[in-house]
This record gives sequence, C-alpha cells and structure tokens, in this order.
Amino acid sequence: MPGEKFTGINILGASSGEEALARLRQEAIGVMLSDLRMPGLSGLDLLPKALGISPHLCVIMLTGYATVDNAVNALKEGAWDFITKPVEREALFHTVEKSVAHYSLATENKRLTEMIRKFTADRSIHVESHEMKQLMEKVTAISATDYTVLITGESGSGKEYVARIIHRLSKRKAKSCHALNCPAIPEQLLESELFGHVKGSFTGAERNREGFFMSADKGTPILDEIGDISLPIQAKFLKFLQDKEVKPVGSSTSKTADVRIIALTKDERTRNLPILSTPKVPEKLKQVIY
Repeated sequence: MPGEKFTGINILGASSGEEALARLRQEAIGVMLSDLRMPGLSGLDLLPKALGISPHLCVIMLTGYATVDNAVNALKEGAWDFITKPVEREALFHTVEKSVAHYSLATENKRLTEMIRKFTADRSIHVESHEMKQLMEKVTAISATDYTVLITGESGSGKEYVARIIHRLSKRKAKSCHALNCPAIPEQLLESELFGHVKGSFTGAERNREGFFMSADKGTPILDEIGDISLPIQAKFLKFLQDKEVKPVGSSTSKTADVRIIALTKDERTRNLPILSTPKVPEKLKQVIY
C-alpha cells in the first residue's frame, strides 16, 4: 500500500480536477498524480492551472491512451513525468519517490533564496568589504543545511559570532545554542563533559550526568578550539559525528543526540569538515547578534 511505502507523507484524494485545484489552493502539496482523461477538466487542462497555483508542484500524468503527442504535450505543459497504464507498482513508487525528492530540493532552494534576500535586505547588518560579503553569502547558504561545520580563523576574528548567526538562520533557531571551550576543561574531564557519565564511573562521579551533546539535543552545540583536544577524544568525537550516538563514560549503552555541530579552531590544518574562514568581524556585526 502507498502508506507503507511513503511513511510520514500525507496522501490526499480528489474526485475531480476542480476539487484538486481547490485542495491546491488550501494546502501545500508537493506531488500530484492525475489521469489524462477525466470527466470535466482533462489532465492537460488541469496541469497548467495546477502549476499556476503551485509552480514547484511535481505532476505525474497517468493514461491508458498513450501516444507520443500526449506525452510531448504533457511534458511541454510542465508535467514532471508521464506514465502509461497498466502501471507497474514498483515503477510508480520509484517515480513518486523521485518526484518527492525533487520537490523537497526545489522548495529548499526557494527557502534559501528567500533567506538570502531577507538577509541582504536587513540594513541592521551592514558589511562593506568584499571578504565579509562573501562570508555572509557562505553563512546564509550553510545555514539552510544541517551539515556539520568547521569555522577557522585567528583568535579574535569572530568565529563564535559567525557560528551563532548560522544557528539563528537555521531550522534549529528555536532550540539551544551553547558554546564549550574545549581547552579550558582538563583533558581527563573533557570526555565526561562532552558525553556524560554514569554514577561511580570514576572518582567523584556521585550521580549520573548528562553530557554537553545530550543537553543540546535538537539544538546547535558550538565546540571552541576543537583542534586542541586529545587524539583519543577526537576519535570518539569522530564516531559521534558519524552516528550521533552518545555513550557516557562508564556506560554500556548509547543514546542518540540530534544536534548540528559547529566546531571552531584557529588551526587551519584541520580540513575534514565544511569550512568557513572568517575575516575580522566588525564590532557592529557583533552587536547585532546579541
């Protein structure tokens, strides 16, 4: 059944082309399957009207009256794909799956474009240098993703400020965003600070403690001077980046933390993450962030 294949997707029905148009006006719909021959509005009549309401809509045309002309006309009018009947179940599911992915990409691009427009139109953030404008374009683009990010730059260049802008522009903006200065924590305690520990796992561990990553669940933890942590903890951190699983010190079980890591370093030799290199951030920009 479609519901088993496309979990998490709301599947709606319409008994006519007119009803389909009414639904499109009321709801955000990404993919539409339409027959070519229908009572009232035909599929070819429905297609341009539907795209007029929702330009990014992916329309898949179905017909048992397949001709080259029908296919060409449907594609010219903006159909995303054209399938003939009888339709093979797996072929249909594969086409719908691709169209869902295409719609998601198109809407994400639209969101990013709108974000860039709003960001550049915000006169409270005023940058003049070419370098800063390039930085802000990168910040805006990266904010629209959920990638792990490494920000490099000399001490005092404003890396944390840039990290907080990324958080503010991201989908996680309503959740927590806290920074941890890794070198400020003794090496023997840093693992516990990041991943937590269970009671009795070491001297002084008198109770279970939730680590930095779990406490930042759904948010954006910022790790300052990530290049200065020891190699064993870097190895455990790398594993966490791969599977997002947190295993507290002394525990035999793991938990999953949904976080978007932003790491900061002055060490430009660290090149295993998407990188933003920050020029000196103006004081005016710093004031806007807080």
